[in-house]
Amino acid sequence: EKSNFIGYDKLNSKTHIQAIIKNDKFVKKCTSECYIFLNDNPFYAESGGQVSDKGTLKNDSCKLEVLDVIKCPNKQHLLKVKVLEGVINSGEGIIAEVNKKVRESICKNHSSIHLLQKTLQEKLGTEVHQAGSKVDENTFRFDFSYRGRLSDELIITIEEEVNKKVKEASVSKIEYMSLEDAKNKGAMALFEDKYDDIVRVVTMGKSIELCGGTHVKNTKDIEQIAILSIENKGSNTYRIEGTTS
Repeated sequence: EKSNFIGYDKLNSKTHIQAIIKNDKFVKKCTSECYIFLNDNPFYAESGGQVSDKGTLKNDSCKLEVLDVIKCPNKQHLLKVKVLEGVINSGEGIIAEVNKKVRESICKNHSSIHLLQKTLQEKLGTEVHQAGSKVDENTFRFDFSYRGRLSDELIITIEEEVNKKVKEASVSKIEYMSLEDAKNKGAMALFEDKYDDIVRVVTMGKSIELCGGTHVKNTKDIEQIAILSIENKGSNTYRIEGTTS
């Protein structure tokens, strides 16, 4: 059954519990840890290096904590929940609420990776390519391929340049287009990944990337970026860890 992700625009909503899964079986009710589907779901499912949202679900008969969100084969979002109070019943209405503070921190860190990758390409050359990333509410991690050496001075310059992009206060522009149009637009992507015919393109200043993640509305919302560490992982791969605000 279809599960509709509404989390790009809404952090809370009235929705319905489509189904409950406990011990790999569909059940009508539950009083402990289980998995559920919502028809309208504001919780982001972990993908593309971005962790899932946290938050709560509640109605007159129960209160639930969202522990994890998983993207299923047919793009449904499966919520792992813990029942804090009462009984959860399949088919009943419920109010979903994403933890706004956590989501905003994740957005800041995710948008920072886009600005960082663009800066690295400007400073080190277009052969720089993403080799992995991890984004949560506390930090961001960005792996990239590069054959050269990174001096302390260069790292400081990169941090300064990323913060200049933050202060430019660029509005985040979200567009949907064909993969071919996105490539023609110059969008960066992990082109070994599989993409749908219609892709989501995120533009912040000169940074243009294919991305399904959540982002700040304006780069100024990031406030400031700090590089915490950088290490050579071998095989011409570096890892930068940083944080925001």
